[in-house]
Amino acid sequence: MPIFLLSFFTKKGFNFTGKFMADSVSQLNSIWESVLERIEKTINEKRIYDTFFCDTKLARLDGNVMVISVSSELASQILDKKYKNEILKIVNEYTGTNFDVKFVYKNNLAKEPVEQKEEEPVFFKDYKLNPKFTFDNFVTGPSNKEAFQAGIMIASTPGQLYNPLLIHSDSGLGKTHLLHAIGNEIKEKYPNYNVLYISASDFVDEYIGFVESHEKGQSLTRYFKNKVDVFLIDDIQFITGKRGTMEMFFLIFSTLANNGKQIVITSDQHPSNLNGLDDRLKTRFSQGLVLSIEKPDLETSKDILKAKIQAGGLDPNDFDEDVLTYIAKGFSSNVRELEGALNRL
Repeated sequence: MPIFLLSFFTKKGFNFTGKFMADSVSQLNSIWESVLERIEKTINEKRIYDTFFCDTKLARLDGNVMVISVSSELASQILDKKYKNEILKIVNEYTGTNFDVKFVYKNNLAKEPVEQKEEEPVFFKDYKLNPKFTFDNFVTGPSNKEAFQAGIMIASTPGQLYNPLLIHSDSGLGKTHLLHAIGNEIKEKYPNYNVLYISASDFVDEYIGFVESHEKGQSLTRYFKNKVDVFLIDDIQFITGKRGTMEMFFLIFSTLANNGKQIVITSDQHPSNLNGLDDRLKTRFSQGLVLSIEKPDLETSKDILKAKIQAGGLDPNDFDEDVLTYIAKGFSSNVRELEGALNRL
């Protein structure tokens, strides 16, 4: 038992000598019951508390991890995804320590290994969502409205609708912005979800590095299953023709999809037109929702220009409307063209 916890329990009137003893489980639950009292007051929803919290018990400590016994598999999922942050806050305020908590269905407790931690791959760690790309600053119009709405729906209920979602368009029309916006919204609504964003070209490099460092790829699929709740991959066309990478991506894709994990993909073409893409991937992609983003019309292009002006700290009203119309008409192939023309003013 950690020294800080031993000290805390001693202050509470519990006497520990030497190693943690079996009969101290009841003492642990006394502490947990005190924590539950605070949780009940904080949540302030009797039905939720009675359903998911009432039968919980502190089963054991694995290092600094409190293993909490719960009444069902559903309860373990709900507590982990919706209430873990609040529980951690209360536990750590109450104990004055930095605990983690793990919720385990009581019938599975005997099967749970104690202190058996698998070494995590050091790969796929350095790819972060861009916080600047949000739904709020994504300019919508007829050309991208469907993709935007699908993104909103996915961020509200990841893994439940449109899985996978594949968005395709020419370069510079907002696919990457929308991909990051989906991820950022999910992180805001579901802070305990692990969201992985990566470009397909980086995925290829990471996969090659992983294969060179590990004898088998099985642990990579296991890593995605256990550590990734939402998988966002940009420009999937860059894995075409790479047989080993496509095989591993198919295994990862199938593992995530079969476990209800959300997948969002972008591409420069409809999947059926991606030469060199494994037919199995084409089939799996087409089983979800496939949407396109087209070139923006005149009004949308002008709205994009105004949004870029405002993002630069200027007032769009200070710009002549005819100038904005001229730029929107002449440089509307993609957003990057519009931004480049604006920067040259």
